[in-house]
Amino acid sequence: MHRLGFPLRSVLLMLVLITYGARASYWVGVSKVDITGAAVGSGMMCYADSSQISSGINDRQWARAFIVSQGEEGSRLAIVVIDAGAVFNSVYQAVLDRLETQFSSLYNRHNIILSATHTHSAAAGQSHHFLYNMPYGMFDDRAFEKGS
Repeated sequence: MHRLGFPLRSVLLMLVLITYGARASYWVGVSKVDITGAAVGSGMMCYADSSQISSGINDRQWARAFIVSQGEEGSRLAIVVIDAGAVFNSVYQAVLDRLETQFSSLYNRHNIILSATHTHSAAAGQSHHFLYNMPYGMFDDRAFEKGS
C-alpha cells in the first residue's frame, strides 16, 4: 500500500523554490542528533502497560533540525522534529529555556516549531502530566534529558 504524504524533502524543495523566485538571500541549516534513550529498563511511550519495558535498541531515535534565516541577521524559523510519541510542554519549555540561555532572544516561542514523529518505541516519562507517566510509574530524568 502506498502512503500519500507530504515528505519533509518537499517542504525544503518548496523553500528553495520560493527563495529562488523571491531573489532573496536565505540561509538554511540542518542538523541530526541521536536522542535514543536508555537501551534497557525504560518504559515505552503510550503503551499504557507497565510491563512494556525496553530490552534493547532496534532503531536509533533522532532529532532533526532545520533552520531558515533571511540572511545572517534576518528573522529565523527553526523546525525540529523528534522521534518521540509527542512533544510535551515540559520538553518544549526545557528547549526554550536552553535556547534562551545559549542564544538570548534569537530563538523563542514565536520562531520555534517542535514536532514529533509519533513513535511508540520512544522512552516514556518525559511529561509533567501524571497520566502519561502512569504506566511507567514516574517522571524519567534520563528520557527527559534525551528528549529535550
